[in-house]
Amino acid sequence: MSVAFSAGAQPTPPSYFVVIGAFAIQENAGRHVADAAIKGLTPTPAINPLRKLTYVYTLQTDHARAAFAEAARIRQSTPYKDTWVFFGRLGETQPQTPLAREEKSTLEAAIPEREEKAIATLTPPPDSASVIPAKKDTRPARKPEDGKDFLFQVMSGTEPLKGVVDIYDKDKKRKLRTLNSNEQTLVKPLTPNGQWIIVCEIMGYKPKEFTLNYFEPGSTAGVEVTEAGEVLVSIDLQKAVRGDMLRTYHVRFFEDASVMRPESQDEVDALKQMLQDNPEFRIRIHGHTNGNYGGKIVSKKEDDREFFMLTNTQEGKGSAKKLSGMRAEAIRTYLIASGIQATRMEIEAWGGKKPLEDPYGDKAAANSRVEIEIL
Repeated sequence: MSVAFSAGAQPTPPSYFVVIGAFAIQENAGRHVADAAIKGLTPTPAINPLRKLTYVYTLQTDHARAAFAEAARIRQSTPYKDTWVFFGRLGETQPQTPLAREEKSTLEAAIPEREEKAIATLTPPPDSASVIPAKKDTRPARKPEDGKDFLFQVMSGTEPLKGVVDIYDKDKKRKLRTLNSNEQTLVKPLTPNGQWIIVCEIMGYKPKEFTLNYFEPGSTAGVEVTEAGEVLVSIDLQKAVRGDMLRTYHVRFFEDASVMRPESQDEVDALKQMLQDNPEFRIRIHGHTNGNYGGKIVSKKEDDREFFMLTNTQEGKGSAKKLSGMRAEAIRTYLIASGIQATRMEIEAWGGKKPLEDPYGDKAAANSRVEIEIL
């Protein structure tokens, strides 16, 4: 079996590619192609000339909606859960590089005869550049007042990241909407002038914040607007390192309580994943409240393991500093129960000593927060 890597005489024109893998070593890309073909896909390898990586894609099209729909289908119905949509050019002028002879033999031995015909079709004609015909988009044009399709493609290098992107009103600094990363979503202007602040914060990565004008999105670096009006926003996040202070944007507690609300679990689980992926990391969990007034404190009983529900609780009293420490401890307790060593985590309680906003203003809720320091 021979897998030819799509170089072609010229790079392909900018298109949407449904990508199921990216590889620095072409032999690994070849294995991925063979595996995907066995699973019923039609994969094609091609060089990304900017990243110098071999992308394995299953669809090239001029229509963003078709690409996003196909990527969603592959994520849902195949083992390739990290499939994403790439917009740009693939292919560059270089000799075709087949797999080494010993790798061919290994792959051929692993593929049943009935699959050989399908695999053979992966080798394109010399001048074809491995272009897959675009699917025709027959849907009617959307009216301007219906909004625009946005895709916030959040990556770390070539790795797509699961998380959310928050849209804020640039003038009033209030949150307008939260969108899932790497999913196409219909969005309206949300404000009269369409001026937004985009905040992308995923635990384990350095956050990124920038402005975007809904009516002129292409004026922002990293934003592409297709002929059909779809808006593709590329966000590349860097992994956090020792010394970084990471704010938790989505960890919330019940009022006057050290009990996390259900919507907190995704971000706390992301913190757990960061610690599992980086066994050398230790963290300090900083708890903050809005103001320094004491009062009642609702907490979980020691034997309760429903960490995100206000059940089986007890009531006591204490200072704001005590509450902030108990909230940080609640996160630490959950992580210990999830398998993280207790010795890797410290607690720092601040009460209301380090506010971000006026404790009496309309943004005071931002002061009640948890921050993670990587030691």
